[in-house]
Formats: sequence, C-alpha cells, structure tokens
Amino acid sequence: MRFFLTSMLLSLVMTAYADNYKIESLKTSTIVIGGKTCRVGDVFSDKSAIVWGSNTAFVARNMRTKKKHRFCSSDFRRSNAKSIEDYYLKTNRLSTREYSDYDLAQELSRTHYLVDTLRIRIGDPVRRNFRYEAAYANKGGTHVVKIPQESDFLVFTRSLFEEPDRAHAAQTLLLTIYRTPEDDQKRETLTDQMIIEMVEW
Repeated sequence: MRFFLTSMLLSLVMTAYADNYKIESLKTSTIVIGGKTCRVGDVFSDKSAIVWGSNTAFVARNMRTKKKHRFCSSDFRRSNAKSIEDYYLKTNRLSTREYSDYDLAQELSRTHYLVDTLRIRIGDPVRRNFRYEAAYANKGGTHVVKIPQESDFLVFTRSLFEEPDRAHAAQTLLLTIYRTPEDDQKRETLTDQMIIEMVEW
C-alpha cells in the first residue's frame, strides 16, 4: 500500500510538466531518443523513449535546472524503464528535479592518486543510507570490498586494496563502484571506470 501511494504521488508530480535535456557527452556516436537519432548537442524530452545499445551511457544537462546528469543502459534495463521520466517513476525517485547522483558518478569516473587515504564526497542531500562497494580484478578473480564512510565521504585507504605479497607496491586498479540501499538488495552500478593509482612511498 505504501509503495502504491508513493508511486501515485510521484506520477502526479512528474506528469505535471516535462523537462528537456541536452546531450553533452555520449559514449557512442549516436543514440535513438523519441524516434530520432540524437548526437551531442541535441535536446530531448524526459518523456521520450530511449533505445539503448549495449554498454551505452550519456551525460545530459537539464535545461530547467542547468544540472548535469549521467544515464546508462544497465540502470534502465534493470528497471525496465523506457524514458528518463519512466525510470524515476519505477525507481521511486523524484527524478533529477530533486536529486541526482551524477556528481558522485562523475567524480568517481576518473583517475585518483592514492598514497594513504583518499576521501570522496558523496553529496547526497537526502542523507539516505547506502552501502558502497568496490570490485576489482586480482590474481584470484574479482575481489569486492566494502568502502568505509565518514559522514558525507567515501574513504579509500591503501590498506583496503593491499595484499600481503604486494604491500606498498605501486599499482593501478580499475574499480567498479556499487551502491545498495541498506533496506534493499537492489544493487546499482555507479561507475565501472574508476581508476586508482597507488603511489609508491
């Protein structure tokens, strides 16, 4: 009943108006949105259906709020959503009008240099309870570690990734960062492009 009422409220709020988005970067050369082939610089409505290719993602600016947001094929397929509006309705969020994890995803999706401790701001104004994990390949396969949190920061430490036979050695790690609500097991991928360069000391 609670889920139904929440969904109804979100539907009423979001169908009252539509937001337009301008594509600022695109992982592929084109993407079909609203039946049209779109490229960087094109504008589309959040009600327009998106045809996702495999492993596709793009960054778009909300023309009303002027904020940038990142969208990817895996998130949309997981929720079986057709459009941006549909995605936020099905995931029970008030769309990018209220909250976006784009800044965190963007910050994570680059190269970071780690000597001892690295703190990355989460930037969630709602202060929701999430568990964050990092997955990376090692000689035994894929290793997953829970990322500690301090207030509004994710804390990456050298010891989080070190192995006994590689202590204090310079290395490069490609991380996939996952986020899971503490009261739910529906894990989402924030980025699979975080690079950590461990600086030798």
